[in-house]
Amino acid sequence: MNNQISEIVSKVSGVIEPSVGVQQFAVFDFDNTCIEHDIAEALLSYLCTNQLLKNSNLLDSLIEDSETYHRKVLARYYELLEKGEVSNAYQFTTQMIAEFTESEIAELVSKTIISEGVEIGTKVLFGIEVAKGLRLRTDVITLLKSLKEQNIAIWIVSASPEAVVTAALQYYNIPGTCIGMRLEKDGDILTDTIIEPLSTLEGKVLCIQKYIDPIQRPILGIGDSMNDFPMINYSHIKVVVDRNNKLAEEAKQNDWFLITE
Repeated sequence: MNNQISEIVSKVSGVIEPSVGVQQFAVFDFDNTCIEHDIAEALLSYLCTNQLLKNSNLLDSLIEDSETYHRKVLARYYELLEKGEVSNAYQFTTQMIAEFTESEIAELVSKTIISEGVEIGTKVLFGIEVAKGLRLRTDVITLLKSLKEQNIAIWIVSASPEAVVTAALQYYNIPGTCIGMRLEKDGDILTDTIIEPLSTLEGKVLCIQKYIDPIQRPILGIGDSMNDFPMINYSHIKVVVDRNNKLAEEAKQNDWFLITE
């Protein structure tokens, strides 16, 4: 364990106040926090490359040709990001898994992770430059497991689809329970109806209050982007993964812990 993580763990140990019947908990973002790159984006690339999407309603217009549909779905996602419509982009990658079962998603996530490999870079897909590679952030995982050893409950609060992140946690053997973008089910089949609150921005705090504890705040919160700011700010101990962005600047200005790898 490096000095940076040891300092955070020591800080947590110093503020734990045992209460009868109450367990402390920590909240972690997943994409670009626990791992480098984004598991939902990687799955989208895999589904589009192999023309595996089942949801035919991701675009406004009906396109009969499968290759064209998958190409335009990928383009639509990156168009949303380019326009700054981040919340809509998260919802888009959530609805991409509609019509699958959770067990099917788990299998596809495993195949995606294997296909991506661990070398971090980019690739060109349908003429669009996209991220390539998925790799664990070892310092963050060390922190997560160290908190777990202190009997602190670990929750992963992600803007990616819950079924996708849960499958990734299982693949990597990362302890924790995921709260992510949730879809209603029709039997075992995921529909394209998203359940509120959405686990983005301030919605991450609402999800904590709804699914974990309505009053108790996390002992620690960690993330990598401004999408995680409300969740981190809501936590007692604030930790940021340094990606040289606006959140990293917030961490420096507010003297929060900043993990650099």
